[in-house]
Amino acid sequence: MASRAPIGLWRLVFKQAKTRAATVIKDSEKLVRLIQEAIAKMDRHKEALKEILDDLKLTFRLLKAWITGDYKEVSLETIIVLVAAVIYFLMPIDAIPDVLPVIGYVDDIAVIGFVLASVKGEVDKFRQWEKSKQTDMGPGASPVDL
Repeated sequence: MASRAPIGLWRLVFKQAKTRAATVIKDSEKLVRLIQEAIAKMDRHKEALKEILDDLKLTFRLLKAWITGDYKEVSLETIIVLVAAVIYFLMPIDAIPDVLPVIGYVDDIAVIGFVLASVKGEVDKFRQWEKSKQTDMGPGASPVDL
């Protein structure tokens, strides 16, 4: 029974993050600040996050492309879930507090992995869109800067 407690806590915290995300996406300035804060945290903790670094960067690029209107082929529910994952990532107190060395990011890694798996089809469409834009822009170009 005790092993179920972290899952219950994760669900509760993520549900709160989703509620906040539904509000944050209505204010593009708040959303941009949230993404900038998450990018700064990612940059500070690259080693601990190496397992999901590419996924985090992809998430940030997708959200930025959505904010700017460059990419709209994504459901609002996917945006809310991705923003909720970013909010969860930024929470200092979550299922496993980030201040704990090594294991502090285990839950963040799990949440981001789960969220991306749950919206895989839409994330894959975004990857294809990015690839087509890179082809249009030339080698090494990126349609969305981080």
